Amino acid sequence: MFKKRCQIFLFAGILALIVATNATANNSRYAFTLTPQVGVMVFEGNQNLDPGFTGGFGLGYNFGAHWGTEGVLTFARPEQNVGGGAVDISVGHLDLLYHFRPQERLVPYLALALGGMKLEDDKDLLAGYGVGFKYFYDEDVALRLDLKHLFDINNHDSDKTRDYYNMLVATVGVSFQFGGEEMALLVNDSDADGVVDAVDRCPQTPAREAVDEVGCPKKKVPARIPDSDGDGVADNLDLCPGTETGIAIDATGCPVVTDKDLDGVVDALDACPETPAKTVVDVRGCPAHVALVAPVTELPEPAMTFYLEYLPNATEVSPAFAAEMQKMADFVQANPGRRFAIEGHTDSIGNDAANMKLSLLRAEKIKAYLVEKTGVSASLFEARGFGESNPVADNNTQAGRQQNRRVVIIALPR
Repeated sequence: MFKKRCQIFLFAGILALIVATNATANNSRYAFTLTPQVGVMVFEGNQNLDPGFTGGFGLGYNFGAHWGTEGVLTFARPEQNVGGGAVDISVGHLDLLYHFRPQERLVPYLALALGGMKLEDDKDLLAGYGVGFKYFYDEDVALRLDLKHLFDINNHDSDKTRDYYNMLVATVGVSFQFGGEEMALLVNDSDADGVVDAVDRCPQTPAREAVDEVGCPKKKVPARIPDSDGDGVADNLDLCPGTETGIAIDATGCPVVTDKDLDGVVDALDACPETPAKTVVDVRGCPAHVALVAPVTELPEPAMTFYLEYLPNATEVSPAFAAEMQKMADFVQANPGRRFAIEGHTDSIGNDAANMKLSLLRAEKIKAYLVEKTGVSASLFEARGFGESNPVADNNTQAGRQQNRRVVIIALPR
């Protein structure tokens, strides 16, 4: 009957472990614990002992967030229920503890115990198991309840009427934590870099990595990268490493290409750099005096012209352009290290300003497509919109207008 009571109490304790509520707590790793406690010890009926009050303490250590160990020393002086008189009992055991939800305020745990028991002059082995709760009402102070089923293994009694006796011990106490993770940080060096965890800002530094005073890898000073053309852009970033001294360059080390009069001919090649707006020019950038029924400009080499049939006011690159766009991408990749101008042109149908904006937007969309398609830096592309200002055929005919609706990609001079 007594054994059944023990099992019922322990089963109730285990059930409470499962349903315990969540809250914030502090069962710290690497902490020492000291727990004074009092309670009651109930003996199996044939031991001839009445239930008696107990007192004692436990000294423990948490070697992990979940696992801990504790040495417990308990004293009791129960009365004999037959024959009268009190007897002195001393119980000492080492417990292995497993804590559930160690980061909660209410921390339930299981315990396994092994030790010894002295009843007057009789010394026996002791084993047992139990459950318990720690309720942290302060960071390092917890109320504690323990319930254990202990076995007095009867190996020294002269009469030895039984192999073991059952005991149920219930105690309450206050548990004090000392040290914990803060103390561990002061002495631990988890990545073995020579800097303790308390000040290590890079706690997972690879083995043998040279570190600074806060445990982070030392910055390596890179070797100076040469700049063979002296333009201020290192050779590993310079797309035009042979630029002549004194020429204005961009961030890639290539000459800055400008077209101040927006006639489609770069200033370096423009023999007439101040041509009025919308003037039809020849390959030299000078006004062309030829009939509009024939092409009026020659494209600098290398260059390609594409006739893309957009829907009215559309700017997106259509899947229908796939073949032409592939040719543009091939053209870009066939001219490595060059800068490219992408020119958009329209016919004369519609508002002049709207056509200028529309042609620029189309050139910008094609630029974005080529950057993604080829992987060439966007800084090497320049989108330009000419609207209807630079026709190559007569806008009074359908065939002429179709020739004027074009996109031109030019590989600019180095």
